[in-house]
Amino acid sequence: MTNSGTQRTHGRTAAASGWWNGARGALVAAVVVALVLLAGLVVVLRPGSPQLQPVAAEGGCGGWIEDLPGWDESQMTVGFGLRNPSDRPVAVRGARATTDRGLRSVELSLRPMPSGGEEAAFGWSGTPVGDVDTAVVVPAHGEVWAAAEMHMRPGARAGHLTSVRAVTDGPLGTLGTQVLPVGVGMSGVGEETC
Repeated sequence: MTNSGTQRTHGRTAAASGWWNGARGALVAAVVVALVLLAGLVVVLRPGSPQLQPVAAEGGCGGWIEDLPGWDESQMTVGFGLRNPSDRPVAVRGARATTDRGLRSVELSLRPMPSGGEEAAFGWSGTPVGDVDTAVVVPAHGEVWAAAEMHMRPGARAGHLTSVRAVTDGPLGTLGTQVLPVGVGMSGVGEETC
């Protein structure tokens, strides 16, 4: 009788323990779901990264009038600004250029804004610009200078830089991509149109 009673008590204890473990698991799952929903709400309510704006990067075109001894006229560097109009700094983690078929490649670099950098500047760098490989922070209401070294395809009459894709910091440690429209280019030696 005692053994039977003891077995029943253990059976009830095991059943109660199983019920408690199930309830505890459900409670933990509910807390996890609530935290995930709360994090999603914070992401939705918090404004995204401020959007950069290109400055003096529309409608410009450079070209070489004549062949210059020792110069490579299939390349030209154009500089223009990227402005942060917001009250918060923007951290750029990397950037690359997109082009039309006239350009073989573009090497892009972000630098401090030079004096008088409000207008696009075309010229010859003489040395490769180099790709962005470190973080660049554009201060609130500030600007950085984008230097893009354009390399024209053999036989092309003109080539154009069409946009800059910038990878920037987003909310909660995320990364976002900003596509900045750009409309600058270069023409071949002696070409009248771009």
